[in-house]
Amino acid sequence: MRFVITLIRKAWKKKHRLRYLEVFLPDKPPGRDWDSFPDLLHPALKTYYVKSLVRDLSESLEGGDVEIRIDINPGNNAVGEKDDMKENALHWAIWRKDDDIAERILSMSGSALDEGNIAGRTPLHLASGRGTLKSLQLLLAHGFDVDRRSYGETPLSEAVRRRDAAKVALLLTEGRATPDLHLDEDTPTALWVAASINDMTIVNSLLAYPAVNVDVQNIEQKTPLHVVIERHGDKGLEVVRALRTRAVASLGMKDNSGLTPLSLAEAQGYSQVVQEFRKP
Repeated sequence: MRFVITLIRKAWKKKHRLRYLEVFLPDKPPGRDWDSFPDLLHPALKTYYVKSLVRDLSESLEGGDVEIRIDINPGNNAVGEKDDMKENALHWAIWRKDDDIAERILSMSGSALDEGNIAGRTPLHLASGRGTLKSLQLLLAHGFDVDRRSYGETPLSEAVRRRDAAKVALLLTEGRATPDLHLDEDTPTALWVAASINDMTIVNSLLAYPAVNVDVQNIEQKTPLHVVIERHGDKGLEVVRALRTRAVASLGMKDNSGLTPLSLAEAQGYSQVVQEFRKP
């Protein structure tokens, strides 16, 4: 008995309403345009397709009437197989926001699939960035490594860069991510990244941890205060205010240009930020 677990919602680029009228399971569907599909397949997964009642598959493709459905291939080791990008089936499911397949894969293999792809990105990196909140919850519940780095990026920094406050909160609370984990020389910590994008909600989430380092500097000796002023000026006033209340050394710390946060604001003419620094 063929059991369809879920479907890929964007198997074809055209955004037409799909009509599910026939289901086939051949080795390769008929029609000359099958190779035109985006790369949606993984060796651990088998593919179904649904099309409308037209004579030729190519007509369905042109009309946007085709959608792919997938299931997991049988076999204990199937989900651990890797494709050309060194991604296992869990990477595949997370990237395509297929939570049903991800949940089934996790029930079979759990954290055994906590491994990096060709770029070092684990399923948790993908879930923290492109994936769904549910997929992130599933991976954390199975004990995936929340502080693992991939070229200087952690799952937490992925979520920060995406401005996803809900994922940031989940990684910090349920995942117990390390807020001050060093990323790289340019963007040293998650708080530094949050300041650089002027995200007040995420800055507050990170400042909720008393030991978080507000004075951290990047390779140019810029602190979070420097970067929010430099990139956002008076529009970053709320973040400046929040950081200033916690800053210890960075109020007087100089970047490679010899500027403190205050002298930077003065040089750029950010009057509201200057007034904030001059408050008692």
